[in-house]
Amino acid sequence: MSRMLLGGLTALLIAPSHGAPESIPPLSQVWFKPTLQEDHAPICAELLQAAERAFVGTDASLQALKMPSLQEVEPRKFSQRREDGSSIHFGIYTHPGCGGGCEQYQIVAGATPLDYHPSVADGQLDLAPERSSSIPRLFVGSSQQLLNISDDSGPSSPAKNLYLHKVDANLGWTPVCQVQMAPTRDTATLPAKLAPALQALDRLADSMGGLSGGYGDCGSLRAGERRASRLPEDLWQALYRPWMLYAHNDGYRNPQSEFQAAERALEQWALTGIVEFRTVREYRKALEQAYRALAEFYSAAFKWSDEQSRSIARSTLNSAVDHALAFPSSGYAPFPEGEQSLRQAILEGRPIEEIRQIGGTLSDLSIAIEHPQAMQLLLEQGADPDQTNPFGKTPLMYAAQYNQLETARLLLAAGANANAMTILPDDSCTYTLHTSKMTALHYAVRYASVELTELLLQKGAVPFIRSVSTAFQEGRTGTPQEWLRRHSAIDAKEPNPHLSTAQASMLEQALRTPSPKQLKQQARQLTLKAEKDYAEGRNLPAYHALLLAREVLPQDGRILSNLSLVAFKLGQHGPALEAGQQLLDSNLDAKLLANAWFNQGLVCERAGWTSYNGRTYCRSDSVYAYYRAASLGSAPARTDKLLAQFHAANKVHCRVTYGEEEVDVLVQDDFRSTGSGPWISQTLYALYPSAIHVPAGDVSWQIKDRTIQPREVGTLELGEWRLSVLESHESLGSAPLQVGGASCVALRQ
Repeated sequence: MSRMLLGGLTALLIAPSHGAPESIPPLSQVWFKPTLQEDHAPICAELLQAAERAFVGTDASLQALKMPSLQEVEPRKFSQRREDGSSIHFGIYTHPGCGGGCEQYQIVAGATPLDYHPSVADGQLDLAPERSSSIPRLFVGSSQQLLNISDDSGPSSPAKNLYLHKVDANLGWTPVCQVQMAPTRDTATLPAKLAPALQALDRLADSMGGLSGGYGDCGSLRAGERRASRLPEDLWQALYRPWMLYAHNDGYRNPQSEFQAAERALEQWALTGIVEFRTVREYRKALEQAYRALAEFYSAAFKWSDEQSRSIARSTLNSAVDHALAFPSSGYAPFPEGEQSLRQAILEGRPIEEIRQIGGTLSDLSIAIEHPQAMQLLLEQGADPDQTNPFGKTPLMYAAQYNQLETARLLLAAGANANAMTILPDDSCTYTLHTSKMTALHYAVRYASVELTELLLQKGAVPFIRSVSTAFQEGRTGTPQEWLRRHSAIDAKEPNPHLSTAQASMLEQALRTPSPKQLKQQARQLTLKAEKDYAEGRNLPAYHALLLAREVLPQDGRILSNLSLVAFKLGQHGPALEAGQQLLDSNLDAKLLANAWFNQGLVCERAGWTSYNGRTYCRSDSVYAYYRAASLGSAPARTDKLLAQFHAANKVHCRVTYGEEEVDVLVQDDFRSTGSGPWISQTLYALYPSAIHVPAGDVSWQIKDRTIQPREVGTLELGEWRLSVLESHESLGSAPLQVGGASCVALRQ
């Protein structure tokens, strides 16, 4: 049919819930009939008749075949003695496909019992009949001839052929009959209206392929890759056996009531951005055309009434589409409630006066890329020109991708950052390009005109940022100049349609990357500018300058330390953690490392577990970062911050007295607030050389070189906490472990 689909939508129009068609046409009125492809015995005629009966029914399956002249036997329990006195034993061999979720079966014959025989020799399996997703059937025919009927159905797809084999003297299988259960596209005699229906279904399948532009929870549409493989087959089946798709709800196809919920979700998702809206609009047009073409074909091929043909065409196509695409029909709101009408108006290109009247909430600027007046309206209302999607893609990047010069001018005039870079999404997302650090300039040389590219350069876009691909695929890495060369060459696979060869040559010089010496000088200037901006309270320009400086000197400690702090001040937790980790990975001096750890602690305390640019941060409690900062520099403020974190995390600071010695104890109630326990002990011993770490529930303490077995002798109430006062069974030297304000373990009330 058409190419395998990867998208995630359901059908547009909802047909009422129906049962089976009012009447299945007799076989004489069906344009395609099962046909014999191999015929080596009289039994083949009976197999054909059985196939015909199953074909026009609503339970067309291998198990539905009726063979009156044959006696069916259970292969797991059947054996037959041969003339030479030996026996033939049968069993069912299971092939665990799809990770065990879509088994396929073969009947095998052997000289020993094979009740269930997963270790059958490969050579023996090669002689077995075709695999089937339904269990093959074993029959005894005339003269005790053993016959096996199987099909070639997939895990959830109908059979295209039926096969009958007989067992031979060597315990192998000899083909006897083959019945073709599905037509091929090169059928010589096609009924009227079939060609237009085929074309319409192909267009539908192609349009649905475009719906897979976003993947996972972070994209616009969820892909249903496994189900998508069924779409071409289901669409083809809709032409010759539509009653199967129309009447059945087999677990793969949703009832019509679910289409309504899916349609509402589709409407929401379609308004998330210009790409989705465009592709969904094309899909809906193709679906409408397929409804009409299929209904006309049904009237001609099956002699159904016009009304019945239209009804079955809708239900059949809805079933096939839903089967193919796993679309999230509930549980996600892609934008705030009440924003739908504004998005709808912008994407449909309604007059600006009408859009102004809608008012209310601001919308994602990416949807207004092709509508400059709407873009200006949103910007005037305070929309952020640098808002991003989960991939860090900004409206300016969209403007470059869709060659929208006027929109780009509006965004840049509103302060859009010309050097913003894409990021890798977190682990639950999949970016189509698997590419990060793409800028508007990268998109421009790939998709836009020379005028738009020059505009970006005039507004400060730098040519030295290099895109990075996790897939390491050609064409996804490099500077804007390298992208220009790939997409402007005469033999380019995907040339930029808006750039001539002469224009590309003209841009080459403008996109030239400065020398290493010049870049280093630029980075130092950017760093000084950022520090001055930060000192004067201009955090955002400082942040942008430091991002560019890092591109030139990615391991510079001064740049990274400043960047992590400024990003934190701006609430950019992901970039702050990323810069801090890069500083830690560079193994610089202790002072800078102490700064990095302390900044990491600040961010982790505020943000918690964070995924950014393909990496996860704050896996450990922020107290660990504060400890590392304190251990690298003995600043009292950092030690105090660490102790405060312990108290905030439900830790109790006590003193244990034994003999003439007092020991600091930080007691924690459990390990949950810190992630893992072992490093906590290291923290305490590093800060307090004589300290004891006492997790609640421990039965012993290690003090110095002695193990203390404590027992509870009383309790002390401290607000919502109960402190168990412990006494030791052993002594340290001549002095027992003192209780009463000494040792304590915090336990929840």
